[in-house]
Amino acid sequence: MPKPNVVTVTDFKAHALALVSQVGSTGGTVVITKRGKPIAQLVPYRRVGKAVPGRLRGTAIEIGDIVSPTGAEWDAAK
Repeated sequence: MPKPNVVTVTDFKAHALALVSQVGSTGGTVVITKRGKPIAQLVPYRRVGKAVPGRLRGTAIEIGDIVSPTGAEWDAAK
């Protein structure tokens, strides 16, 4: 993994458009610092896959009855 480009917030303000273009074209990241401490990170946009209904069907394991009462008595007013 390549080392991120680190810039001060002042440099970021002065060169924001160029840094955004750089991240978009190279896929790298830019860490923005203020007084030597990281405050933000500029990362390339990555499209997240579309949700597909039923995609996780069959991946869970059922252990016991999760619907029936446990038999333990409790008072909801407490």
